[in-house]
Amino acid sequence: MFTAANVTIMVKDLDMAIEFYRDVLGLALTNRYQNHWAEIRCPDLLIGLYPAGDKKIENNGNLAIGFGTMRFDQDVASLEEKGIRLEVKDADLSRMAYFKDPDGTPLYVREMKVSEGEM
Repeated sequence: MFTAANVTIMVKDLDMAIEFYRDVLGLALTNRYQNHWAEIRCPDLLIGLYPAGDKKIENNGNLAIGFGTMRFDQDVASLEEKGIRLEVKDADLSRMAYFKDPDGTPLYVREMKVSEGEM
């Protein structure tokens, strides 16, 4: 029935959002339609960036985008070097590092401590 899916993030400044997701997080900008829409690709997820215009952006915690990693310490250090402030939490099954994009969208990096077969 469906051919694709994406998560759309309303952003204040499309150029700044593209710079963050492409240059800071290292994700691929796959399409840009002038100043109306941009598509950022990461493994198994398409993130759509949509300029909010005069609309108020509210990030009330109903959405968070997570990025899985197998190099948690390296990736967290790399983000910190780029000026990203992270809150690292160590849980029983995973390690998480929480941060936000320039518009306040909640993001996190996660490393699982056990494989799926061990859960």
